[in-house]
Amino acid sequence: MAFFMVIMKDPEGARRFGIIGVKAQIMVGVVDWPTYIGMLSQGVMGLIILSALMGGWIFGREYADRTMKDLLALPTTRSAFIVAKYTVFALWSLLMIAIVSVFGVVLGYIIGLPGLTSAVILGGLSTIFVVGVLNVMLITPITLIAFLGRGYLPSVGFMFLALALAQVTEVIGYGMYFPYAIPGLFIKANMGGDPLGIFSYILVLLTCLGGAIGAYVWLRSADQT
Repeated sequence: MAFFMVIMKDPEGARRFGIIGVKAQIMVGVVDWPTYIGMLSQGVMGLIILSALMGGWIFGREYADRTMKDLLALPTTRSAFIVAKYTVFALWSLLMIAIVSVFGVVLGYIIGLPGLTSAVILGGLSTIFVVGVLNVMLITPITLIAFLGRGYLPSVGFMFLALALAQVTEVIGYGMYFPYAIPGLFIKANMGGDPLGIFSYILVLLTCLGGAIGAYVWLRSADQT
């Protein structure tokens, strides 16, 4: 994102980049802090793919390594097992968001983008944080898929399917009813688009709870052989 901003600050230099300069102009448009923060928010939304890989691995690696039977034999409750894995996943995800936010702001300051105000920074960081939290909440169904598929690869496939459906539902105007389209719509709402209703946030919460409860029920009752 910062690289595109550097190109667009120097139009003559952008011409020397050829097609890269054209792509930067299409993606960026206006070179200022609000645009840059919006691009960072979209980048954080893209971290959901990395989060899916991480969540699928955390919950599916025992099947891939064939150590699930050893794990189930430990004197540890299944609820503690689930809570520990979700805690590790949430902390790693929030750490990724913090890294993107800090380095993004630092690079924007080094580039010298116009329009720097405390309101823009605080508003942008709050948007990035909310998008990150929404992404973390939407990973629980993916962890359930890792259990059901007995490995991390099915969860990755489900994530790409969910993202494809998110694009389709957003195009046809029903994205607010599909949980994986809601983070992107939230970004657009904060950039002047139509605001999301409370139902969309409730839908994300229900999706999160459904995935987590499903994973716990599966681990407790279905995986005993």
